Amino acid sequence: MQKELSKDSAVYFSSFIIQSIIGILSIPIITNLVSPDQYGSYVLILSTANLLAMISTGWIGASILRYYNRYQDGRPKNFNTSIFILAAVASLLSLAMAALFLLFDHGFLSTDLLLLGLLLFLGIAWYNMVGYFPRARQHVMQFTLVKILNNILGILLGIGLCTFYKMGIDGLLWGLVVSNYLSFFLLSFFSKLGFTLSHIQESVGIGREVVRYGLPLILVNAMSWMLVWSDRYILGLLKDNIQVGIYSASYALADKSMVAIVTVFKLAALPIAFKIWETKSKVESQVFVGELARFFLLVCMPLLALLNVLAEPIVQIMTEQQYHEGYKIIPFISIGSFLFGLQVLYSIGLSFYQKTKWIMYYNALAIIINVFLNIIYIPRFGYMAAAASTFVTYLLMFVISVFASRRFFTWTFPIASFVRIGLAALFMSLTIQIIFRLLSVPVIVSLLLAMAGGLVSYVASLIYLGELKIAEIYKILRA
Repeated sequence: MQKELSKDSAVYFSSFIIQSIIGILSIPIITNLVSPDQYGSYVLILSTANLLAMISTGWIGASILRYYNRYQDGRPKNFNTSIFILAAVASLLSLAMAALFLLFDHGFLSTDLLLLGLLLFLGIAWYNMVGYFPRARQHVMQFTLVKILNNILGILLGIGLCTFYKMGIDGLLWGLVVSNYLSFFLLSFFSKLGFTLSHIQESVGIGREVVRYGLPLILVNAMSWMLVWSDRYILGLLKDNIQVGIYSASYALADKSMVAIVTVFKLAALPIAFKIWETKSKVESQVFVGELARFFLLVCMPLLALLNVLAEPIVQIMTEQQYHEGYKIIPFISIGSFLFGLQVLYSIGLSFYQKTKWIMYYNALAIIINVFLNIIYIPRFGYMAAAASTFVTYLLMFVISVFASRRFFTWTFPIASFVRIGLAALFMSLTIQIIFRLLSVPVIVSLLLAMAGGLVSYVASLIYLGELKIAEIYKILRA
């Protein structure tokens, strides 16, 4: 399984490296095309579309991962039928909710933008849901190629419409609409999903099981969205969209780096984890999660060090002058994202035992505290309060998830590896600082050389401390 995880992770990692580079490179282009105020509006529309998508089909996608292997031997068509009927009903309910919002809207955004946001929501919702089928089958290459296409096409088309046709944020949103619908049709075609209306009672039974498992995840997904995006709404309400734009640009740089790595681990590891749980033993599942935690630390801790040491020059290079002050939030966001990744590891055990209501409970507590802190402190401290609240919230979620998970599923956290990896990351930070400060060359050259030197020092430190063996590196590369 370690070889399988390494292989899948390598493909996912390569895919997300490409997507992250494209996303990061798009930030200076977009921030040059639109003002912080317009960028803030674009972020709010995009976040709302993602919220509706998570509410309507996010929980169904999680159920596909959880139950796909169970129903493939005898009733795959019944399973697929149940999934798509549930998705259709959930999407219609979400559209009804959105229609009610339109009735009571008082001009916060233009009607055209709101309708465009609804169109985007449906595209994101169905594309994301269908994407869980190749993930559950571990058809990693198929999934990642379509995801890269979706990412590249959405950004390039949006920037093209914004640049050549002067469509502003409308053009950026249309690019995302086209790319998501195209990606949905491509994944549907490649997945070759079969459906049946025979043995409808079996489909109903499967649907009930999916609903019991997935319904708590509606609130979990909504609250996860609130943890990530609600600060921008509160900033816009209590301050202005300019602060939303400045905050969002630096947030995106940290998010597209650290959270991309966390997402890679979720994409690669969860299907394997559920497969081990369903087909093998509890002990093997415990060993797998422990190995996964070490792998997570090896990849994320050096990235965490890099983001904290080089936050200011990264933001200065990647954004326009009016966005530069936002670099101060990156330590809060990057460390918070790291804690979120650890929380995901502990929540795996709750998913094994179908105790998703516990994930819902601690997410609810976290979002209440997050919103409270933002409402109290944003009027005084602006976007810095939003960043600090995000860190506090993720820390709380991590602590609670540890205690909640251990009631049902225990595994050994690699403490010795954590210490050795932490020391290697610290040495990497010092190396980066020395190289970056001593070189008298253009900032971007210093940045690249410091990052390269830091990576070399990190790997060398891991080998010296005995955390990483040459044979292990060779094994990972061969996988």
